[in-house]
Amino acid sequence: MGDEVIFELDEINPEDEKAVVIITTQSAYKLGYVPAFYNGFMHDVIKNSGTYKAKVEGVHIDANPQQKVNISFVGESDITEYQGAEFDIMERVEIV
Repeated sequence: MGDEVIFELDEINPEDEKAVVIITTQSAYKLGYVPAFYNGFMHDVIKNSGTYKAKVEGVHIDANPQQKVNISFVGESDITEYQGAEFDIMERVEIV
């Protein structure tokens, strides 16, 4: 817990053109994908060079797949739609 993670676009994903992969910074291990509910927003943040910090807050081995890893996320974006806004909307997002 506490490990930082990064998000990368998966633009060749056949299931979702806005798919965002979650990767650990220390080992480059792929944890999974940002849930579809948030991936449009995250796709825009990454595509437009928004800044953020994200880290693993909890791991629940016996949980359902979509609830095994909790990630906290805070950052800023200059996207017109989010102009100058600080966001913390993904605090406690549960990610596979």
